[in-house]
This record gives sequence, structure tokens and C-alpha cells, in this order.
Amino acid sequence: MRYVFSVILCVVSLAAQAYTDMFNADSVWKKFVFESGSIPEKVKQQYVSGNCDSCLIMVSNRKLQKDSLRFMSEYRDAGRLYYLLLVPEAGQWKAYRYKKLEDAIGDLASIHHSQDWLVYAEGMGKIFTANADRAQRMSSLYDVNVIMFDYPSITTTLPARKNYKFALENSKSSATEFYRMLTELRRIKTREKDSRLFEQHLSIFMHSMGNNLLKEMVKTGTVNGLNKPVWVSNLILNAACIDQKGHAKMLEQVKFASHIIVNSNPNDKLLKRASLLTMSKQLGTKVKAPLSAQATYINFSGISGQEHNYFLDVYGKTVTPTAGAYFKTIVHGNVPEWKDTASFTPAAHLTQYLIR
Repeated sequence: MRYVFSVILCVVSLAAQAYTDMFNADSVWKKFVFESGSIPEKVKQQYVSGNCDSCLIMVSNRKLQKDSLRFMSEYRDAGRLYYLLLVPEAGQWKAYRYKKLEDAIGDLASIHHSQDWLVYAEGMGKIFTANADRAQRMSSLYDVNVIMFDYPSITTTLPARKNYKFALENSKSSATEFYRMLTELRRIKTREKDSRLFEQHLSIFMHSMGNNLLKEMVKTGTVNGLNKPVWVSNLILNAACIDQKGHAKMLEQVKFASHIIVNSNPNDKLLKRASLLTMSKQLGTKVKAPLSAQATYINFSGISGQEHNYFLDVYGKTVTPTAGAYFKTIVHGNVPEWKDTASFTPAAHLTQYLIR
């Protein structure tokens, strides 16, 4: 049995490692340039009359190495957050550093004209450049202002078999900085009436192992500091790589979102391997009672095959039209018409649906 676990662990970690190697190449990092100050006015004006759907915000808890080609490291800087506005310029990505998140939000709002905002947290296997790529794809595909929470979820200095533990530990410990970021967003959203967030939808999208950020906030009780008033439109748990057992009790502690949506795919090959490693069914594959009365559960088995990344165009695969329309609705803070039988089939539980 130990041999089987070792093989599964290596398969999962090697797949993530191959993805990392691609984004860790010098040629990729040379496309990213760290800038110590905010975006210059003349650069901003280039986009004011247009629309920079590739522009986004990265909020990172990585150690900063500003004089290095790889200026955001592969390790956590505990207790620190760096606010970066990424803007494409002359074939490169300029990463402008801000002292305040609200200033970065104001500048992004002036150059990307979407009215809605999405906080996005990824799972295992992403260095800074990979997370930037994911965030840009999310922004462009769904035309939404993206605030990517960037935490270390893999390192090139460890063997593949140890990277799963590295990613898991960081997805949990980084909940401290994730909470700090959400606290700041809550303040901006609820108190700053002249801010770009005040009247817009703001949703949170957590993918795969990134769902540990929420789980840890509930476990430590820090989630209570976010719960009043309701300030998030949709809280989306996508392909969650967390134990499904006890998830309903966890979600009952979350009061800051108008809607909670849990997306799963019982055929998700990656999460099935994770279930074997952890000896527990993952929420992103197996949804079992008791369910949360606060959540709506969507089953993707009918349209997503064995896919884990069924919400983005990655790995040479594209999102299905049905999935694309669904995700565009929810990341913009809206709620689908669940009774639309052309798109959804009711399942056994009142808040469970199979997407068609």
C-alpha cells in the first residue's frame, strides 16, 4: 500500500512539476519586470479610452527578491503582503508595486472597464508566473477584474514527492495573509463609498487546494471577522481539494456571502488521486449528506469528462460553451436560473443540480 501511495504522489507531483518548469524558464521570467512604484500616469492614459482585459492585481505573500530575475520567490514571507498591478507593455508584463490595495484597485478600475470583481485563489503547482497566467486567462475569458491571491504552492528546490506536502502546508498557513487581504477588501467594499468596489459585485473563486484557505479561516475562527455585513456576492468552491466530510458544518460558519456555490466533478481524475493520498473523499468529487442549507451544489460529470480545470482554457483544452456561460454568470456575482431545465437537471437534494 505504501508503494501505491508513493506512485500516486509522484504522479500528482510530477504533473505539477512539469507545469512549473515551463513557467520557470528564463524566457518566461524575462517577460516580467518589477517596478517599485505605481503605474505612471502616461501609461495609464494609454488604456483609459480602451480596455485592458489583460491587466490584473496580484496580492502575494511570497518573499520579494526585487533585484533577481525571479523577483517573487517560491517561499512564503509570513505576515507580509505585496500588492502588484500587472500591465502588459511592449511585449512584457510590468508589475507595479503599491503600498495600498485600494490604490491598485482604483488604477485597475480605470484601465479595465469591467464593473465586477473576482478574488481568485489557485491550487497546487503554481509559481508566480503561472498564477499570473491563470489570472490573465480568467480576466480575459470572463471580462472580470481579477485580484489573484498568490501564495507558494510548489518549489523547484524540492523533489516531486515532497512538493505535495509543501503545497498543502502553504495552502493552510497562507490563510493568515488571505484573511488580511479579505479584511482590507471588506473595509474598502463596505466603508469607502467613493471606492470602485462600493456598488459593484465582488465574488471569491477558490480552486482545488486553494479551498484550504477558507477551511483554515473557519478552523481558526478568523472567518467571524469577515461575517458582518454580507459583502461578497458569490463564494465559489471549485473542484475543492478538501475533505467533503464535515464541509456542511464548515460552510454554516460562513456568513459574509450572499450565495455559496460548490462545483464538483465525480470523474475528476486529479482529485480521485488526491482522495487516495489523503484517504478521504474530496469535496470536488464526492458530495454527500449532510449538505449545507446555505450552498448550491453543481455536478459537472455530464459535460467535463475527467477534467479538473473545467473553468479555464488551459493545457490545450477549451471550456465548453455551457460551462463558459455558467462560469461567466457566477464570477460576475450573478446567480443562474436553476429552474432552467435546458441548462440544469435537479438532483436528489433540493439544492443539487447537474449541469447539462
